[in-house]
Amino acid sequence: MADNNRDDKPYIKEKIKRSNSDRFFRWILRFLAVACMAILFGVAAGVAFVVARPWAEKLGVTQETEETTRYAIDLPVYTEDTTTETQTVVTTEETTTVDEAVVELSDDQKSWIRSQISSALARYNLTATDIDEMDGVLSTVYKNAGKCLTTIRGYNGDNLTLSITGVIFYNVKDAEDVLILTNTSATMDVDRLTVTFSALDNREFEATLCGYDHVYGLSVVAVSTDGLTEADMNKIAVMNLGNNYKVNECDTVMIVGNPYVAGDTVAVGRITRIVKQNVAIDSVYTMFYTDMALPEGATGFMVNTSGELVGIMCSALPGDITGFATAVGTDEITGALNCMASGAIASLLGVYGQTVTVDMIEINNMPEGVYVSNVLPDSAAYNAGISAGDVIVGMSTEKVSCIEDLTDALLTSHLPNETVIVKIMRDSAEGYKEMDINVTLGAR
Repeated sequence: MADNNRDDKPYIKEKIKRSNSDRFFRWILRFLAVACMAILFGVAAGVAFVVARPWAEKLGVTQETEETTRYAIDLPVYTEDTTTETQTVVTTEETTTVDEAVVELSDDQKSWIRSQISSALARYNLTATDIDEMDGVLSTVYKNAGKCLTTIRGYNGDNLTLSITGVIFYNVKDAEDVLILTNTSATMDVDRLTVTFSALDNREFEATLCGYDHVYGLSVVAVSTDGLTEADMNKIAVMNLGNNYKVNECDTVMIVGNPYVAGDTVAVGRITRIVKQNVAIDSVYTMFYTDMALPEGATGFMVNTSGELVGIMCSALPGDITGFATAVGTDEITGALNCMASGAIASLLGVYGQTVTVDMIEINNMPEGVYVSNVLPDSAAYNAGISAGDVIVGMSTEKVSCIEDLTDALLTSHLPNETVIVKIMRDSAEGYKEMDINVTLGAR
C-alpha cells in the first residue's frame, strides 16, 4: 500500500491565492448588498412614519411648532389714568337711517304710549323725546355693530361640531386678511373652520386659526380677502376697541352676538357693578356686571354707546353671576389679542398674584413687586419651586413692579420652553431675602 504521508506531497500545503479580479468582484458584491439594505431600511422607516404619525399626533407626540409671526398688529392700549374728553355720539344721515315700521300706529295710540312712558319715568326727569333719542342712538349702534359680527363654525370631517359668534376687531390690509375674535379656544379642536358674515347675507368663507389663549378662553381666526369683492369690504366693518377704564356704573351698554341663544340677538342694560384686579393665571382682569337677565349658554360682546368693544362674555374666567350678563374688560387682554393675532404661542409661568399695594408695603414691610397668592399645580413656577407668599420682583433683566409688568414680559419678551431667571423675595425669620430661580416657561 502506498504511503499516505502528507510530507511526501508538498503541493498539498500550498495556499490558493485569489486573483485581483476576484477581490474586486467581492467588494462590488459587498457594496451592492449594503446599498440594498439601506434602501430597504429607508422604505421601512418611511412606511412606519406614515402609519405611526396619526397615532402619535392623537397621543400628543408632535413636533415642535416653528416660531413664526403671522401678523404684526398694533392694538390700542389704555391705562387707568388716561384722560380724554367725553366722546360725543356723532350721527349722520347715512348712519341714522331707520327701516320703516311694519305696523303704523295711530296718533292716539302714540300719544297714549308716550303718556304711559312719561308717567313711569317722571322720577328720572326724562321725557318721551329723550327716550326716542336714546332708542335712535342704540338702534344706530346695533346696526353698525351688525357689520362687525360673524358666525364661526368648526367641522370635523363633514360633521358640524362648533358654532359660535365672532367679531371683526382688526383688518390687516397689508396681509389682506380680516381678523376675528371669538370667546372660545375650542377652535383648535376642529379640522376645518368657516366664517359667515352677517353683513354679507350670511355668506360662508374658509378661515384659518391664528392663535388661541387658554387662560382667557379666546381665539383669533383669519379670513382671506381674496374671496371678498370691494363692495363686500365696504359692507363689513371693524369694531374698535374702547377704553374700558372709562366705563362706569349705571352706563348703558349693549351685548351683541348671541345673548339670547337664538341666533343674532341683542340685549340692552346698565352696568351695575365693576370689579377690578380679579386674579387670573399670570394676569388680572376687570369684570363688568349688568342687570341683563340672560339664559344659560349666552355669548356675545359688550359695546358702549359709541359702538366700541369694551367687554367680552367669557366663561373661562370666574366671576359670573348665574342668570345675569357679565363681561371681561378688553384693556387687560389687549396683549393676549396681539399675541394670538401674530400667530405666536405665549409663555406661561403659572402663578396667581396681585400687585403689592402701598398698604401691604407699609403694614407688612413687603417689597415692591407681585405677591404670589397661589401657584398652578404642575406649572413652570410650581416645578421650579416658586410658592405662595413669594414676591416676584424681576424676570431675567426686566424689573417686575406690578402684575402688568409680569403679564407683558410673558406675552412679549419670552417664549415657551425658554429658561429664565425669576427674581423673588422670600419671607424668612430675618425678613425678605432675594433669590434667583431658574424657570423653564410653559405654553399659555
